[in-house]
This record gives sequence, C-alpha cells and structure tokens, in this order.
Amino acid sequence: MWQIQTPGAPSGPVDFNGMKVLAQQGILKADTSVIDVSTGANYVAKQIPGIFSAREWQTTLLLSIFLGAF
Repeated sequence: MWQIQTPGAPSGPVDFNGMKVLAQQGILKADTSVIDVSTGANYVAKQIPGIFSAREWQTTLLLSIFLGAF
C-alpha cells in the first residue's frame, strides 16, 4: 500500500494497481512523492517500476541480461 502526497487531494492508502490507474488518468505525476505504508520509506513515483510503463520490468531485465551482449 502507498500513500500519495499530492496537495489538495486525498492521500489515502492506494495499492499498486490503483497507482497505475491514477498515473494513466494523469492524476499521479512522475515527480509526485509517495510513501510505502509498510516501511515508511519516501519515494518519487517514477522510481517505482511498472507505474508509468506498460511493459513489465522483469521482462525488460531478463532481455537486457540475455541479449545485452549483442
């Protein structure tokens, strides 16, 4: 669960899929501060893999490992 730090908007706990929806709607911006509720760590939304990308980060990682030498 994540807490979104946007001025003037509710910042209630949102799950990963909820954050993806907010990003697709343009409500969640890449430079928005978010807090991981379980650890209390602060992040910028663009640091969380998969929020702003339609591609899976694991697939990208595997392709870069196996095909990166070519």
